[in-house]
Amino acid sequence: MPKNIFITQTVELKRLSSAMAEEMACEVCEKPASAVKMCTTCIQRLCEACCKSHEKIRTTRTHRLFSLRRSSEESDEVAKMMRTYCKEHDERIVEMYCNKCEEVMCLLCHALKHCGHDCLHVDKVAEMLRQKMEEDIRVVTSVVNRDNGQIAQIDKELEMLENSRITAKAEIAKCVEALKANIEEKAKELNAKADRLAKERKQEIEKTRAEIQKSAALKQGFHNYLREMHKNGTSVDMVRDAGKLHARANDIDQQPTVHDGNQAQYIKFNSYFSVGMTCNGSAEVGNISLASTRQLKKKQR
Repeated sequence: MPKNIFITQTVELKRLSSAMAEEMACEVCEKPASAVKMCTTCIQRLCEACCKSHEKIRTTRTHRLFSLRRSSEESDEVAKMMRTYCKEHDERIVEMYCNKCEEVMCLLCHALKHCGHDCLHVDKVAEMLRQKMEEDIRVVTSVVNRDNGQIAQIDKELEMLENSRITAKAEIAKCVEALKANIEEKAKELNAKADRLAKERKQEIEKTRAEIQKSAALKQGFHNYLREMHKNGTSVDMVRDAGKLHARANDIDQQPTVHDGNQAQYIKFNSYFSVGMTCNGSAEVGNISLASTRQLKKKQR
């Protein structure tokens, strides 16, 4: 996933604010446990003395300083004020975007290199991309909800699997009671097979569930990233990253469904005689097999 400057700065500011409890050193004079403010342009911690020098030097006196004891909400606001500067003219902030060259630039670059090109202010371009991102959020939300629905369905299937195992063993017990003298060993085999089939199928279903849950977690993370970008991303971030994020959202939307609800997930016991029949001496009580939910619904009809 592309590096997001705004989010990186926000995380750094929050880290610095919370780290005040540990008393951080000034990054200019390196005096220990002395940092009280941070420059949002230089991204440096400063002590009181260095703050005064910072405010007097011509090249830094216009920089914004903020207290490291600010709240988390105030740190978010400071992050929004941090400007992105032109890569060609590091003293000028980025303000324009060229559709032809697909580049962001300062006003001087616009005048020197992009005059006559289809250029817009980055805020306007970001707003258009933010609107597109809203649709991406809706798409990813739908996919995440679908995955959560599948997880809930699998949980119900696992419960049905366990209940059906218990029911199957109860039916086996009834048949064994009628033929107990002759088929005790066969009953043990059937019980073991029911447990084995249930265990094997349960492992398969749980593996599928884990895959979907892992995928859903990744999609949820991307969903959260989209929301953070949509809410707090700078114009430059939006212009630079929105296309890639949109493509990623489309990829997620096109991913196939992993779980097939019609696969075998029901333990079925087929009796070779009706309960109440006179024991005929046969050691065969019935057989155990896996059946699908679809087959179970047909039987219930």
